[in-house]
Amino acid sequence: MTTLLDPKLYPAAQIAQAYVRRWKLELCLDDLKTTLGMDQLRCKSPAMVHREILALLIAHNLARGIMAEAARQHAVPLERISFTGTLDAFRHFSAALTRCNQARQRRRVWAELLRILAADLVPARPNRREPRAVKRRPKAYALLNKPRHQYIETPHRGSWKSRRSN
Repeated sequence: MTTLLDPKLYPAAQIAQAYVRRWKLELCLDDLKTTLGMDQLRCKSPAMVHREILALLIAHNLARGIMAEAARQHAVPLERISFTGTLDAFRHFSAALTRCNQARQRRRVWAELLRILAADLVPARPNRREPRAVKRRPKAYALLNKPRHQYIETPHRGSWKSRRSN
C-alpha cells in the first residue's frame, strides 16, 4: 500500500525495488535484535546502554564485513551467506586465529574461514515469505511487578506445590 499514486513519477518497478531493499534492511535489524540479542539491553545507565548498543553494532558490522569478504573472494551472492553461520564460524575460528604465531598461519586460517562461509550457503529461496510473527511464545509466568518481598505467588492448577499440599 502506498500514497505514491502518480505512475510517471513513481513507476511500480521502482516502488517494488524500494520495498525489497527496505525488507532486506528489516532482516538486518532482525539479525541485530534476535541473533545478537539486542532485543533486551542489560545495562542500567544511559551511558552504559549507549556503549552496549555500540558494541553490538560493531559486532554486527564485523560479521557483515566478514560475509562481504567471503562473497567477494569466492564470487558467491552475499545474500546467500548466513549471518548466524558467520557468527558461529567466526567464534570457532577466533580461537585458532589467536593461537597463530605467524602471519602466514593467520592468513591460512582466515582463508579457510572465508572458504567455509562461501561453501555453506543458505538455499536460494525465491518468493520466501518472512511473516511478522514470533516463533516462540513467552512463558506463561506472571510478571514480577512488585518487590520480591511483597510478591505473592498464585497457585496454579496442576503445579507440584498444589499436588503436595493435598
